[in-house]
Amino acid sequence: MRKRILGLILSFVLASSIAFPVYASNSPAIIRLAGDDRYAVSSAIAQQWGQSDYAVLACGNDFPDALCAAPLAKKYKAPILLTATNNLPDTTKQTLIRLNVKNVFIIGGTGIISANVENQLNSMQIQTVRIYGTDRYDTSVKIAKQLDTPTQLVVCTGNNFSDALSMAPIAAIKQIPIVLVPKNSLPDSTREYISSLNGVIKTYVIGDSSIISDSIVDQLPNAERITGSNKYSRNVAINQRFDSTLGKDKVCLATGEDFADALTGAVFAAEMSAPIILVRGVNPSETKSYYWAGLSDINTVYVLGSPDNISDNFISNSTFAPQLRE
Repeated sequence: MRKRILGLILSFVLASSIAFPVYASNSPAIIRLAGDDRYAVSSAIAQQWGQSDYAVLACGNDFPDALCAAPLAKKYKAPILLTATNNLPDTTKQTLIRLNVKNVFIIGGTGIISANVENQLNSMQIQTVRIYGTDRYDTSVKIAKQLDTPTQLVVCTGNNFSDALSMAPIAAIKQIPIVLVPKNSLPDSTREYISSLNGVIKTYVIGDSSIISDSIVDQLPNAERITGSNKYSRNVAINQRFDSTLGKDKVCLATGEDFADALTGAVFAAEMSAPIILVRGVNPSETKSYYWAGLSDINTVYVLGSPDNISDNFISNSTFAPQLRE
């Protein structure tokens, strides 16, 4: 691994879907999927499909409704694209055309993604299905009901994005629904959904009792907590817990400080059986240890997002840089 990393010299180009040159045959390729804004980033990621009959459309301004959409997107082999609330960005429109999308799942009510956006899609001869509930928790249940009847369930907080998005590629691969809950009470719609399943034999709860209380966990079938002291350590704990589900040769990096790139990258990661690793300006020690110890066979690193979110300097001076290993 040390010899492999020594050969990694990065030359960054500000462009979408461009491989960074490396100067050793056994060095991992660094590929940045980027754009001028989050809508363009989602389009750069979606273009990796080449063609798709389906797409999932999420709001680029608000994270809760779409946190649970990756398993649905994976079921239909669909990319996740972003839209503004009141207007379909041109980059998203052009990507839908380029992919020859015929059906779009709109995630969220008209307060999140307006009827005007839906009308724009319909005018493009795209059929739409809107999935929404009374709030973020009910919406997560509505999305879960679009999947085949599960035997496992993931429960995440609805108060932040990082835990659900860390779990999203794994849930997508395994076709496990993700449902959101507040800290101290199980919403009625969630309780009714779980009761209706009967066959759920395992529940994965992301976070300790400061995030999701024991009173909720006590109501869940065969619950297992996956915990960590912060979003980054939980991200690593999730990837380690499901190590056998994930491949060893590819990883996706996304900022842990904003939701958009990890949201749209989750199903892309799932298509490759790759983990999403959340990063920040100073990489947490858990992330470094996970990368070096657990991903020794990596051949491709996908950087999701522009240098504004994960800078060229960060990559060249972080966990993934040659100078950190002799």
